[in-house]
Amino acid sequence: MLDVISFNTYDGSDVLTVGEEQYFSGNGPQNVTVTAGEKINWSSNGLLTATGFEICVGDPCVASSSPLDDGSDGNFYCVNGGIIGGRGSSCTCTSCNTGFGGPNCASCPTGYSGTPP
Repeated sequence: MLDVISFNTYDGSDVLTVGEEQYFSGNGPQNVTVTAGEKINWSSNGLLTATGFEICVGDPCVASSSPLDDGSDGNFYCVNGGIIGGRGSSCTCTSCNTGFGGPNCASCPTGYSGTPP
């Protein structure tokens, strides 16, 4: 699945092709499903350009209630609060409860200790 973070190409001269579909201007391939081996191609005449695009590939990470979920399958557990983020097997937590940090909000600052719930 493609997740379009931003997409702004010059109409007609900058084209992103996914499979057989062409995308340009402000119309990116949001939520388009791609399969292994499917081609994604970028072409530009280089004369007139816009700000470009940022696209992520992979399903969004899903918050889990199981402390055993480490993100390897896209399910991830944020130990001490936190908001799940990332794609595929690259899951992280942000906005951890005060005093906690790290990719799953389990780390305490040096000199402190805590017990995950």
